Amino acid sequence: MFRPDLKDEDLGGLSKKVTLVMAIVALALAMVIAVIAPNHTVFWLIIFGWSGIAASFCPVIILSLFWKGFNERGAIAAMVTGFLCVPLFKFGIQEMEGIGPYFAQLDVLGPSFLISMVAGVLVAKYGAKATS
Repeated sequence: MFRPDLKDEDLGGLSKKVTLVMAIVALALAMVIAVIAPNHTVFWLIIFGWSGIAASFCPVIILSLFWKGFNERGAIAAMVTGFLCVPLFKFGIQEMEGIGPYFAQLDVLGPSFLISMVAGVLVAKYGAKATS
């Protein structure tokens, strides 16, 4: 995407390097979480990660399949919004007094998915008109 002229041999080497860096970062992150929050198990991390993936990509897939007006800007807005909403609801909203206990019982995927879907629709519908 960033360098379409890159040869397959060079791309293979770059992919291996990026994979190695991501594995090292994931290992470091797992070790930090194990020290900081030992009560968060691998299962908790996987569920949290899958919530982020689902909130980022499912609204894009659904909107692109069922709405012909969905465009690239809407897809990017939906993905970014879904990705950012998962930690916001998990670590921000759930810690707030008053409304936090209600969101603690509600999984983060539902509201993140909904907000991502709304952001994708609004940007796809009105974002293109503003730049035209």
